[in-house]
Amino acid sequence: MHLWTKARALKDSPDRFFFKFDFTNYPTEAPTGCLVDPETGELLPQEKRPKGSERVAIVFRTNWKDGTALYHPYDRVAIEGHSAWPTTHPHLIWTPKHTICDLLIELHGLLDSEEYTHV
Repeated sequence: MHLWTKARALKDSPDRFFFKFDFTNYPTEAPTGCLVDPETGELLPQEKRPKGSERVAIVFRTNWKDGTALYHPYDRVAIEGHSAWPTTHPHLIWTPKHTICDLLIELHGLLDSEEYTHV
């Protein structure tokens, strides 16, 4: 499923970003998602990805899993191998009480923040 979220208005940057999500076993298990080109449905090229500081730089990184998943505790792929995250980020750990809205709100918060600086 493809969904999008609005981004902070920046010169020479898109006003929204599109994500492709896999909802296998949702909501019991977290979804996993990646940034995609809305025209082709393919992974968004690195030069068109959101860049910035702090959490934006971490969540949208491309040097992990080749950008095929979001580096975020809500992401099903990212949580694997990060046993410390439930302790260090308990408020960001997926539970069956979460919905895709929680994830989209989190992503929008990042893309609407001062941490998002350009593509």
